[in-house]
Amino acid sequence: MANNNIGWGSIYATSYWGLPTQTGWGDIYYNDANPTPPAPPKSEKLHFVVDTSLSNINSAKFAKWQGTGWNYDIEWGDGTTQTGLTGTSSHNYSAPVGASYELFVSGNVPQPFSAGIFLTDAEALQITEIKSWGTLEYWTLTFALQDTGLTTLDMSGFTWISGAQGNAYSLCGNCRNLTSVNMNGIINSERTTSLGSAFQSNFTNLLRSIEWGDFNFSGIDTGGALSMSGNAVEIMTPTQYDYLLNKLVNTTFTSVGSRSLTVGASKYNSGQGKTDRDTLVANGWTITDGGQV
Repeated sequence: MANNNIGWGSIYATSYWGLPTQTGWGDIYYNDANPTPPAPPKSEKLHFVVDTSLSNINSAKFAKWQGTGWNYDIEWGDGTTQTGLTGTSSHNYSAPVGASYELFVSGNVPQPFSAGIFLTDAEALQITEIKSWGTLEYWTLTFALQDTGLTTLDMSGFTWISGAQGNAYSLCGNCRNLTSVNMNGIINSERTTSLGSAFQSNFTNLLRSIEWGDFNFSGIDTGGALSMSGNAVEIMTPTQYDYLLNKLVNTTFTSVGSRSLTVGASKYNSGQGKTDRDTLVANGWTITDGGQV
């Protein structure tokens, strides 16, 4: 890589030890022994949106919790970038409250967000969209997006790291604005070990998406038991309950062990609702509900 025409104005590489021998006036030396790798393209980064109009605060936070090897860069969406971070990071914006920012994270973040543990209600609520999970690999999602302001949760493109804990407990619990869910990516994986209470306290909100037909359970694989329960699910109408039963009947379960559905006093209609419920029971489901209308 060195320029062999040594003389005035030459440009050449240093030695491995970074100790060049100057051979002429105006020479420019550079060290190519440990070149700085180029930054990954934005398409490979974790990409999400923060809307300060929902929180009435003028800052954002990206929290660290579990996992090893944390080392990441973050672009805060206002031209500010921080690199080589190994713990929780935060940033204050200079623009007035009400602005929206697109943030990008690259590197190693085994357990992103941890909103339900380390973010205040306001800090969590202002996270309104996950545009892409990028090519990063994740270890666990426990409480990751709890209490956030997401309206849509799309897990397609999500990847567990080798040896992941694979836990998605309360992944988006109490996401009060959530109406559309696509779990493809996280549940089409042998590494997913738990979806327990993934949507605790807001299952009814998810069922509102019945009206648009975009509630997606396709290809569930938890690597163990699948339990669907919660206080909110107990107030389903018969039409909502019928819809859920039909979705479950038409879902491919790849390696799920025991399966249970607890919906309190919610009742199903005769006809297709009853047929689908009977099919689930015949396929090994344990169902607790309010019976037929």
